[in-house]
Amino acid sequence: MAGANVARQLLKKDLDLISKGLPAGLTSTPELQDGDILCWNVQVKGGAGTTWQGLVFDVEIKFSRRHPFEPPVIHFAKSRRNNANPRHPLVDPGTGRLWLKTISHDQWLPTLDAKEIISMICALFSYDPDELTTGAASPLARASQEALLLTLSFLDVADITRSGACCRKLLVTSHSPTLWAELCLHRRPAPDSLEACSARLGPVRTL
Repeated sequence: MAGANVARQLLKKDLDLISKGLPAGLTSTPELQDGDILCWNVQVKGGAGTTWQGLVFDVEIKFSRRHPFEPPVIHFAKSRRNNANPRHPLVDPGTGRLWLKTISHDQWLPTLDAKEIISMICALFSYDPDELTTGAASPLARASQEALLLTLSFLDVADITRSGACCRKLLVTSHSPTLWAELCLHRRPAPDSLEACSARLGPVRTL
């Protein structure tokens, strides 16, 4: 019980500090869920010139009762703003949980306060990581069409569609009719007989 009181006192102090000077990328002072100081709602905006420019994401930060000795759990929860996942490589596309090394149990530092945690979240959307960048900085820009084809050949249609949602180059590639034709030929060898063709495509009209 004493630990929970310590956590609440520290977080109240951090909240007052944030209200006096918002971290870059935060749109407003954090809101408490049902008045609980352990559960924060914050709004993070995308940086200028990034994939997320003009977007604002609702983020849930749930602090442990043992704060600051345990890291918080951070989610991009489903909301009116989060009608889609932020498509960041560190955000789980299924659960919306943020997986950041500095807030993992093995690398967490009790010296980190709430303002520093929020600043780290905002920093993730201030630039495009390699997976989302175009031009010479992106590893995908250096990948050949043959390499992309080989990589995509191991995925199903749903996975290929999802990959296009998180990467600009793959987005263009995944909409290319040539790609799908090549994938079809790559995965399924041409039938060697009329019977094989009939078995795959159904009844075939013959002369």
